[in-house]
Amino acid sequence: MSLFLTVFLLCVVILLANKRLTTKTAIFFISITSQQNFSFINIGIGIALIAFSFIQPYWYFYSMPLSLFVFGLIILTHGIYIFRAEEQAYIEFVKKIHKNYFKCSIPLMVIFTTISMTVLFRSYLGPLGDVRACSSGNNLNIVCGFKKPPEDIAITPDNNYILISGFGGIAPLQDSELPGTGLIMIMDPYTKTKQPINISFEENTWGDGICSRDPEAEFNPHGIDLVKRDDGKFQFGVINHWPDETIEMFELVEKDSNQENNEELELFPWQLVWRGCVSVPDTNYLNDLSLATDGSLFATHMYPRDITLSEFLLKSITRGDTGYVLRWDNLIGFSEVAESRGGQPNGVFYEQELEILHVVLNLSDQIVAIDLQTNQIINSLSLDSPDNLVFDGENLWVTNLEHSILDPLICDKTACPLPFKVSKINPQNYKVIQSWIFAGEPFGLPSVAIPISNEMISGEIFVGSFRSDRLAYFNADFK
Repeated sequence: MSLFLTVFLLCVVILLANKRLTTKTAIFFISITSQQNFSFINIGIGIALIAFSFIQPYWYFYSMPLSLFVFGLIILTHGIYIFRAEEQAYIEFVKKIHKNYFKCSIPLMVIFTTISMTVLFRSYLGPLGDVRACSSGNNLNIVCGFKKPPEDIAITPDNNYILISGFGGIAPLQDSELPGTGLIMIMDPYTKTKQPINISFEENTWGDGICSRDPEAEFNPHGIDLVKRDDGKFQFGVINHWPDETIEMFELVEKDSNQENNEELELFPWQLVWRGCVSVPDTNYLNDLSLATDGSLFATHMYPRDITLSEFLLKSITRGDTGYVLRWDNLIGFSEVAESRGGQPNGVFYEQELEILHVVLNLSDQIVAIDLQTNQIINSLSLDSPDNLVFDGENLWVTNLEHSILDPLICDKTACPLPFKVSKINPQNYKVIQSWIFAGEPFGLPSVAIPISNEMISGEIFVGSFRSDRLAYFNADFK
């Protein structure tokens, strides 16, 4: 919509620059209908634009609905003037504008060009939450102290702890404060206590048999997933960008009660055992994954590794295709999933029983459901810049930005408190069951939302971020 408005305004600017063409266009519209009908057309368009602005949440904070509101008000006023004016008076008014054409058109061209560029590059104009202190907002609670952004979240099998990927950044958005390494953490969602999870290393039995990892090497985890395998073991998969592009395979195991008493292990009874990795082809740059119970997986290839920042920004504006979804198993290796191409494939979830693959196309502003038996898209949902997908056993959960992808350029590097939305979606028909919109909170750039309920917590939704030093949570009863 923003791109359409920008193109439309620039076309108007080009039209205004040509006095002869503008005059002919104006005469044409006036000649094809009566003055009264022309006034009704203006009034109708004006009311429609104003109404469209009003239905947008927090419309007065956004450049596009604000612009449409102003244009609607001007067109409505013009329509009312035409309706009330004598025919000869209106003709004299038009002649006066024509006589002083460039005195009127040049300021309009400057205004329209400014508005078009603002709409294109700056969506949100409203207030930002205070991120200087680690304090909760009006509707969001905050957990700070993350050395790396908590990009993705998974829940342990006992439903008592969450696993978090501490994200170290990716090209071309990486900066000096994101050196390329991260960590895998575990957190108690009730006490908010957190620490790096304990990892031990065994032989490569779940990977491709070729990939290897130095136990001393650091990770840069991105998307994560946890599944109970056919053999009853819990497999934890991690998209990793450091020191090489790999998919890391871990077994999530409970602490051995016979181990020596260890305060960390007592605090967190879960640990990871490395069971192998998969080397990713040089042509691919992965984002998220979804594990199958047989050890195979689906992973999103977001865009080429050598993409430049200017190329990425251009794709973000034009919504062009940048990647696709890959399937991997130990026999065939990687293969592209049909009908999965789009703008920056991001979150992914494999609904194994139904053979349906749910894919987030971040730059395409869309979530799609692909029937893997027919290789057809059977459902789709439009959202602005959606990110990771989480399935809670009944519903899909997704976060999305309620602003332009370029808006974060104005933000502090620690956290970016821009508006966002969390949605709960029916996976069968892609109807939004419930959504929560947040603005003015000390948190932003969300990447994942996951609901947690246990003996200590009731209906809390935890929200991660791909660029922040904090994690957020709220109660599902919040409206």
